Amino acid sequence: MGLPATRRPYSLAFLGKMKHERKSEMLPAVQSIPGEHYLRETMNWEEALQNFNHSSTSVYQQATFVPCPKGNWNPECNRLYDALEWGCIPLVRNYTDTPYQDR
Repeated sequence: MGLPATRRPYSLAFLGKMKHERKSEMLPAVQSIPGEHYLRETMNWEEALQNFNHSSTSVYQQATFVPCPKGNWNPECNRLYDALEWGCIPLVRNYTDTPYQDR
């Protein structure tokens, strides 16, 4: 699971593509979180898969927060569950532009 949140060197980690509102909304919002951030942008899904390995998991296990933006088709994506597995606190936005929104 990794270190306790109080002993993790990164307050935030995000490894992935900066698409849709990730660069214009998510990035500025999470940069207000104090502490060291680990950000690695990939250009596409294939690159993300090639670069995702034990070292990527290790980075996340050293982070307290993990932004979990929506996937291509719905607000839920694998990063949410991975963040929980790694002992991180997932940061999830409330998306009102999807049929998944509770009304």
